[in-house]
Formats: sequence, C-alpha cells, structure tokens
Amino acid sequence: MQLNLFSVPIWIGNIDPQKINIICPEPKKTWIHCETLSTMESENSLDQSSMDYLLNTIVKLIKPYFKENFKVELLNFWINKYIKNDFQEAHIHSNASLSFIIYKEVDKSYTVFNNPNKHFIDYSQMSEFFEWYFEPECRQGQIIIFPSFIEHWVKNNSNTITIAGNLKISKYQKTIQGIE
Repeated sequence: MQLNLFSVPIWIGNIDPQKINIICPEPKKTWIHCETLSTMESENSLDQSSMDYLLNTIVKLIKPYFKENFKVELLNFWINKYIKNDFQEAHIHSNASLSFIIYKEVDKSYTVFNNPNKHFIDYSQMSEFFEWYFEPECRQGQIIIFPSFIEHWVKNNSNTITIAGNLKISKYQKTIQGIE
C-alpha cells in the first residue's frame, strides 16, 4: 500500500479573464527585490458580475475537495505586470486560506511552487527521490488555486499580466429558520 502523507491540493481550471473587470490605478513598483509592477497596495475593486463570476469559478473548482459546507470570501486581489525580464522573489501569502493566480496575458506560466519540505529533503539524503519544486503548465485563460502557505515565486519573464488574490475559506452550517 502507498499513501501520500500530507499531500497539498492545488486546483487548475479555465477562466475567462475578460469577465473580470478590475477597477484599479496603474500598476507601480511595489516589491522590494524586483521591478515587477503591481496594484497590490492599491484599492482595487470588482463590479458585482465580475465578483460573482470569479467566486463561482473558484467554488466549482475547489468544492469536490471540501467534505463540509464552506463559504469563500475574497480578501484582496491585484494585477501584476511583468514588463522586461521581471520576476518575483519567493514568498507566501499570510493571513489567507487560499490564493490564486489568473493567467490573463501570458504565453505560459512562469510560476514555481517550492516543496514545503525542501530544506528537510535536502538534509535527508533523499533529495534525488523527491521533488523540490513544481512548475504548473498553465496557459492564458486559466486559474491556479493553492494553499496560501505554499512558497512560490515567478521566473523572469516579459510582457505578461496576471491577476492574483487571496481567499478566506470558512465552515458554515446551514440553519433552519429560527433554529441555530
């Protein structure tokens, strides 16, 4: 018998970026170690139809994984614009349950996910048998959703635009009116 101990789910699906109308200022240099332009520190907003479309797409993808009733809340989102050989350093998204990346204008994905146990794998003398990283094969018009604690980074690339964001997942119980 083989079991995958502590497996970490990710979800990849299709999404129409044209249905997500973000109202935001022009992206600007935001990150410390790279020149990538972003609206992360801005007040970004979505119209109601964009919000409904985004959340419905996300719920359809992740619903089979969750055994109990849950609700999804969009915490924040932003645009990242990679102009010329831009990148993003390794990071996580704290204070969120799940994060996502929408590949809006790309020729391919440049995202890399690091194995949460990469340092332990290195010291275990088993590094040739376990993956240190994962590079999803996403294309334009796709979304990847992942636990926010997964360290990830973006390889050098040019002329691409992604939409990223954070979600809060929480359990909820359906109640009958008047009964809690």
